[in-house]
Amino acid sequence: MDVLSKKELETHITVVGWLQIANGLLGIVWGVFFATLILGAGLAIDEPIILRMTALTAAAFGGLMLVLSLPGIVAGIGLLCRAPWGRIMTLVVSVLQLVLFPIGTLLGGYSIFVLSQRAAAEVFGACCALEQPRMQAAA
Repeated sequence: MDVLSKKELETHITVVGWLQIANGLLGIVWGVFFATLILGAGLAIDEPIILRMTALTAAAFGGLMLVLSLPGIVAGIGLLCRAPWGRIMTLVVSVLQLVLFPIGTLLGGYSIFVLSQRAAAEVFGACCALEQPRMQAAA
């Protein structure tokens, strides 16, 4: 399926890369915000046991958001560098983003559309044995 020209595809790949990085950074910011909010609630109550529980919850939530956001940032950097693994990693991250309605669904769908173009395999080069015959047939 080739809907985009090679020049348009270059632009769209750059846009997808920056959107993935921005989405990952936004996830980290939200994680820090809510972790601070949870910890602040524990500090406001001024009970030692509640403070320990809210501190643990805040750390777990902030850490979870960090772990979930980092792959998108790394994938976006890989796209911007035109690394072959960046395309595959972004496709995997995009499939997982589809369930995060509405922003994740839009970003994931757009990323999958752009990176599933035939010309995208040529831009990044074949990175697995499954794409070798596809690239040779297109040439």
